[in-house]
Amino acid sequence: MKKFLILIREDLSAVNKMTPEQMEADIAEYVKWKDGLQKENRHVMSDPLEGSGAMISKNKVETDGPFIESKEAITGFFVFLAKDTEEAISIAKTCPIFKYEGLVELRPIMDF
Repeated sequence: MKKFLILIREDLSAVNKMTPEQMEADIAEYVKWKDGLQKENRHVMSDPLEGSGAMISKNKVETDGPFIESKEAITGFFVFLAKDTEEAISIAKTCPIFKYEGLVELRPIMDF
């Protein structure tokens, strides 16, 4: 099995409009999804990300807003196991983010 990473991207304006009840339901969906991956022995790690952060280059550090003037931000990540990219795509398509018109970026993790 190979490790894959998905970065969860969400529209921040939509996230900020969620009621506490909607936020709790959203979190419950992710917990359920993670639990399913764990039952299949696929889950490696996952966490939500805070809104603050920095964009860093050799000569500059930007800390303005969540990911610098972006309407969309990476709000979490999952690392999971799949036999190949095709299977990883199938797993990624089951991510709860798609209920809210977000998207995920799928990246294979290099064996190093």
